[in-house]
Amino acid sequence: MGSDPDEESQVNMIQTDTWTMNIPTDWTPKPQGDGTPYFESEDGEIGLYVGTWRLDEGSPDSSRNAVDAYYETSAETLREMKGYDWRVVSKQPYQGNNGSELIVDHVSSGQNYRIVMKFIARQNVIVRAAFHHYYYESYEESKQVLKPVIASLTFVE
Repeated sequence: MGSDPDEESQVNMIQTDTWTMNIPTDWTPKPQGDGTPYFESEDGEIGLYVGTWRLDEGSPDSSRNAVDAYYETSAETLREMKGYDWRVVSKQPYQGNNGSELIVDHVSSGQNYRIVMKFIARQNVIVRAAFHHYYYESYEESKQVLKPVIASLTFVE
């Protein structure tokens, strides 16, 4: 995984052999025991987990079905979190010629906790980025902070 700072816009481009994303320069990698890439803002309020999975060759499922299945697994994990009452604020699916995308925005209002999951899938690969805003004061401000980062997640061409 590489990092390339862009001084003018204060973002680092993170790239693996599969995906690329621009994150703020104050988000630093934090080691995870399972090897999942995780980045955290300097103030600890925002965390980002990124997972990549290779799907079975010859799988009859479309990228849309794969995205839906991976989202359901992730949503089940949220439902099992004790003390949190998650609500879906928005769900934006996209199906294109090169694959599928799904962005689902969740909030647990009592805790001012927001999780946005973005899934991108094509051929035999699916990537999930889970953006955790652990404490936000304003939902609109949280949207503005995360929107460019979420939009920047794409496959390496």
